[in-house]
Amino acid sequence: MGVVGWMQVGAWAEYGSSDSVAEVTELLESGFGHSFVDPFVRAALELAAMNATAITVDEAARRTGQGKNQILDRIKQRSLLAVRGRNPVFQFAEAGKFVPHLDDVLPELIPNVHPIGVLHWFSEPNPDLSCEATAYDPVSPRTWLMSDLPVAPVKELARHVMRES
Repeated sequence: MGVVGWMQVGAWAEYGSSDSVAEVTELLESGFGHSFVDPFVRAALELAAMNATAITVDEAARRTGQGKNQILDRIKQRSLLAVRGRNPVFQFAEAGKFVPHLDDVLPELIPNVHPIGVLHWFSEPNPDLSCEATAYDPVSPRTWLMSDLPVAPVKELARHVMRES
């Protein structure tokens, strides 16, 4: 990794302890203050940001009011994503609950989707997710679910994630 890559890691490190999806997403989208970020460096930084902001099983249990075994069961059933034993925060709502219908959607994603792919899929606007409630603007699956819109279109999109390539 060159000097620019290390500068980008240094710029990201300031945000490493934050659990704010919005802050990390904004930093990643800004290109870390550079006009070009190598795709491999960007992927490594996204994974590092995801891991740094992820919470432990114990913290997930505390935030959601569930027992540790319930969280571990959700991970086993693929209704909660875990990366290196930690749970990425994009799966949690601000109020300390899970994103609505996460347990319906995550199992539909093929198990071999890379965690960064899952993050992008949940957080990027999808042209198939627009309706009157979104002013016909495409929204991300996470935004759709957080808006209490029907889960069926998101589940259908999740079923086809790996089948399109």
